[in-house]
Amino acid sequence: MKKYLVGTILILVVLAMIAPAAAQVQIPGAIFQDDKIGLEITPDGKMVNIEDETVKVLTPDGAKMYQEIVRSWWADSQTLTIESAEVIAGDGSSITLKPEWIKEIQPEDLQNTPYKDFRLTVLTFPTLAPPCTVKYRIVIRNKEPMAGKAFWSGSYTQDFSPIGHTEFEVKIPAGTNMNYKYVGEPQVEPEKTLVGGVDSYVWESTERPALEREPFMPALVDVATKIMVGSFNSWQEFAKWGANVVNKRAEPDSSLRSKLRRVTWGKNEKTEKLKAIYNYVISIPSLNEDPGLRWNTSEPISRIADTDKIAPSDRALLLAGLIRAAGYKATVVLAASRDFGKIIKDFPTPQTFDSLLVYMPEEDKFLDPNDPYTAFGEISQGLLGVDALLLDPLASAPIKLPLISAHDNREEMQAEIVVNGDGDVEEAIGLLETGINRQVWASILGKAKGSELDRLFQFLVRQVDMEARLIDFKIGENSDSKVKIDLNFKIPGYARKSGKYLILPQPVIQTLQFNSILKQQGTRLYPVLLGNPSMEEKRIHVVVPDKYTVFSTPEDLTVENDVGSVQVLTKTEGNSIQTVVRMILKMEEVPPEKFQMITDLVNAINEIENEVYLLEEK
Repeated sequence: MKKYLVGTILILVVLAMIAPAAAQVQIPGAIFQDDKIGLEITPDGKMVNIEDETVKVLTPDGAKMYQEIVRSWWADSQTLTIESAEVIAGDGSSITLKPEWIKEIQPEDLQNTPYKDFRLTVLTFPTLAPPCTVKYRIVIRNKEPMAGKAFWSGSYTQDFSPIGHTEFEVKIPAGTNMNYKYVGEPQVEPEKTLVGGVDSYVWESTERPALEREPFMPALVDVATKIMVGSFNSWQEFAKWGANVVNKRAEPDSSLRSKLRRVTWGKNEKTEKLKAIYNYVISIPSLNEDPGLRWNTSEPISRIADTDKIAPSDRALLLAGLIRAAGYKATVVLAASRDFGKIIKDFPTPQTFDSLLVYMPEEDKFLDPNDPYTAFGEISQGLLGVDALLLDPLASAPIKLPLISAHDNREEMQAEIVVNGDGDVEEAIGLLETGINRQVWASILGKAKGSELDRLFQFLVRQVDMEARLIDFKIGENSDSKVKIDLNFKIPGYARKSGKYLILPQPVIQTLQFNSILKQQGTRLYPVLLGNPSMEEKRIHVVVPDKYTVFSTPEDLTVENDVGSVQVLTKTEGNSIQTVVRMILKMEEVPPEKFQMITDLVNAINEIENEVYLLEEK
């Protein structure tokens, strides 16, 4: 039997709800009784960050989460001090954190790298037993001011756990310019005082209930109220400052040019050289511990050109440096991934971003070097359509990264199904990945061998039916634009006999699935995040056994709205059934007022999954 399958697996991105501020992590079974965050700027421009927490631990889950508190810092440019730490038991007795309960860790895989100064400080409370209260105060001081004495900070006034009292205090030298914004609610003015040549700004709030959770909701950064402060007056000012910091680090030197010659040896054309540079950079393994982007270092990126492992932020700088060394233009780009949320349009700050890319203006291409499954000139799924800023002195405002269309993010599937008289099904499926998932498949197929592929494809066919058994498979001709896989498998007893009828369920599993809670909701507080526009089409050919005729098939179905569409068309001819199932998601984010449209699509998909082909014995 000839088999084919054309398709890209539809991926729904459920955004992780994370908070950038360490003090604001959602803790099950705990209440923030007193949540105090502070920023101090010394007269010479050094930043001091203060975290002063009192947390009521109510359950074993809460105790487990707070048994260890981990903070990261840089030994060469910062100091971390635990000014106090104690546990107050339910009977009121207090246990002060003992010295042996505090560990300063230098991650092993960073010890002989340019990141050797990265540190983790771990506070361990081995006596934590609910109900109890954990109190601690941690201070991180920068040894030197940021470039141009820049500063920024922020604090949340809401979380997924209740907050009894929250306070954010900023202390800066009197007369220092500072911009601030209260996000999520009408502007709240701080209480401002001047004492001893220091301007103090304090925001306070009390009795903040826990935020509600919804499936497919935005990240905490997009739904919680917060206060942001910083020294930048405009995005252009920030872009100019950031470009100065980054360009110094990515400036080509003799070491970087030497690396370039080795990487591009034998490559003469521009595209060949660029792809060789890109493939080299993405091939460097990432560090197990990500030290994050450093704004307070001027260390040349060439220092890591020969390293065994690399930090994600430095990967983009290395790529930009090598491209510049080759004589081409390259601009580093800051991006806010979907997990991190949207930027604040009218408040420039580095806190907004968590990813770095490279932009080549002459080619009008964005390069995403931190996703090994992303091809040259493409952007990984989590960064499609997100907010970004070119670190260029002329960049006056953030931009949106490109978002591919549903048609370009496409999965096509062709299935040929033979039913025998006993109800066994032999099914052949061809998958052709032509969307954003194809690079993942290309990498998997390129690395997996023999038994590994057997196990992988057996797993895939069991997604169709738990009783399915793989017969054979074939990997087709693959390229940068597509990945093709043919699977042949058998499902014993898949068609069910009922008197003179043979009942065949919808034979190909649908990949568009929504949480059951989502189906039951009537209204929404937050937008529904679906990831990226997508198109999925299945063409199913069922061969009916000779002793049966087709008695009935599902009625044609079409549902279309602003969010997407679902269409099912069935045609019977002789002893075969031809069915086309087409599903399209047009939007990556659905506002609450259009939530009912998602429900309509979900109901239509549910109808498809419950439909059957009914065959009658002659």
